[in-house]
Amino acid sequence: MQLSLRYKFLLPTIAIIILGTSILTFASYYKSSDAIRKLTESQLELSLQAAVKDFETSLDDLKLLIQEWKEEKSYMAAAQYDSEDYQTKAACGKLKKTFDQFPYFVSINVANRKGMVVSSSDPGAPFKWDISDRPYFKEALKGNPNVSEVVIDKTTGMPVAMISTPLADNDKNIVGVLTAVLNMNVYCNKYIASIKIGEKGYASAYSSEGILFFDPDASRVLKFNLNQSDYGRNMLANGHGIITFKEDGEERIAAYGLAKGLNMTVSISAALVELLAPIRTIRSMNLAFSILVVLLATGVVYLVARSIVRSIGCASENLNEAARQVSAASGQIAANSQELANGASEQAASIEETSSSLEEMSSMTKQNAENALQADRLMSGTKDTVALASHSMEELTVSIEEVSRASEETSKIIKTIDEIAFQTNLLALNAAVESARAGEAGAGFAVVADEVRNLAMRAADAARNTDGLIKGTVQKIREGSALVEKTGQKFREVAEGVEKTGALVGEISAASQEQARGIELVNKAVGDIDKVVQQNAANAEESASASNEMNAQAERMKVFLHDLTTIVTGRNGFRTAKDAESKRVRKTDAQTAPGATGNIQKRIENSEF
Repeated sequence: MQLSLRYKFLLPTIAIIILGTSILTFASYYKSSDAIRKLTESQLELSLQAAVKDFETSLDDLKLLIQEWKEEKSYMAAAQYDSEDYQTKAACGKLKKTFDQFPYFVSINVANRKGMVVSSSDPGAPFKWDISDRPYFKEALKGNPNVSEVVIDKTTGMPVAMISTPLADNDKNIVGVLTAVLNMNVYCNKYIASIKIGEKGYASAYSSEGILFFDPDASRVLKFNLNQSDYGRNMLANGHGIITFKEDGEERIAAYGLAKGLNMTVSISAALVELLAPIRTIRSMNLAFSILVVLLATGVVYLVARSIVRSIGCASENLNEAARQVSAASGQIAANSQELANGASEQAASIEETSSSLEEMSSMTKQNAENALQADRLMSGTKDTVALASHSMEELTVSIEEVSRASEETSKIIKTIDEIAFQTNLLALNAAVESARAGEAGAGFAVVADEVRNLAMRAADAARNTDGLIKGTVQKIREGSALVEKTGQKFREVAEGVEKTGALVGEISAASQEQARGIELVNKAVGDIDKVVQQNAANAEESASASNEMNAQAERMKVFLHDLTTIVTGRNGFRTAKDAESKRVRKTDAQTAPGATGNIQKRIENSEF
């Protein structure tokens, strides 16, 4: 389902507000709960430590008190008798008076070494109670004052603890045991009954076996045992700590510890539901405030979104109508521009073909003119060349004659060189003969003379060869001179023909140049017409392309406006099929109606677009 812009604003905003207030509310609740829990644990621990300390301090005081009582001589005297007599009765009276002063005790008894109670603050106890099997009695007979664990009195059913000390005569012989039976109910009432943590917090006491012997709920006393529950077994096993547990469906937190003097476990607990009640109240208030904030924010965001949506909706409708008109006008312009572009393209193609033909003709004519001009230049050059060649042939004839004369002079010089070589050879032979006569002294000179003779012989050979070559050259030069004379005559005849041909080629070149200039002017005019037509065609195509692009942009704008309308209203941009059909009809009419371009111009002037 497509949501409108109003709900796209509204729903995420409300979701963020709800999420933020929920996180804030529950985070503060859990932080506060944790702080309350830690504070409660600290308070419980402090209360437990104070209670255990009070127990142990009070028990030390009671043990000191019993130690003072054992010095009473009547108690030692009564412990030495096995039957009722004056001494036991006197001790009973003394014990009665002491008992009346200290209401913590159930009774105060003196037993002889056999374990028989011979004197007591309870008138019915002497010679009826046998405590010989009691651990505290046996320990006291060993000379060790002690305090027993909390036990349940079999006669009264009350929790009690025995504080025992040995009785000794003047010779330090143990004659009996003095025992004070401590009433644990009274004792606990004094030290832990007043401890309160809230309305439902209280303190409890358990024996070493886990039996509950002190609790504000009397119905649970001596009936509940810690061994019956998991948390109770943990308390007995650990001895000290903080524990959370459920009791009668109610979650509680307790600090527990061991009072070592009596070997009993003291527990101070509080109800979490009571401790966390203020936090829950604050949480409820925060939730109510959050709901109020969400409602107010919903109203404000709804009104703001509605105002924005209305403005955007009106703008999109106006833009949609303008887009339809722009699309119709651009379609008409595109059609006209396309027709103009097609006509201009055809005209440009025809002119281009004509221009191509003229350009080809102009090119050929220009080439002919250039060829004629070049031929004229060549003929002129040929005429000059022929004249130069004729002159050169004359000079060549003169040069050949001079070379012939120089060759004859050279032949004479060669003959002279040959004669010099012959004379040098004779001198070298004479030198060789003289060096032979000189013997060893002329050996070096003989070598030189031999080399001179060799050189003379080589010079004579070269002179003879050169003379032969020069004679051949002179003969060839004479023959060449005759040929050059004939060639010069022919060159003069060619020069006369070239001069006549050059005159004719000059006239042809002048006519071709005039024709080429005329065709070039026509070609230039056609080229200018072709450029104008090509430019018109290009402008028409660009106009058609721009019109098509404007039409496409108008269509895209309508699509964007359709999407915008869908986003704003959450419904299709064309609300009904009738609206879409009317749009199509308006577009068709705008494209086919006569004078559409004039109508478009009027709309532009009237600022409809």
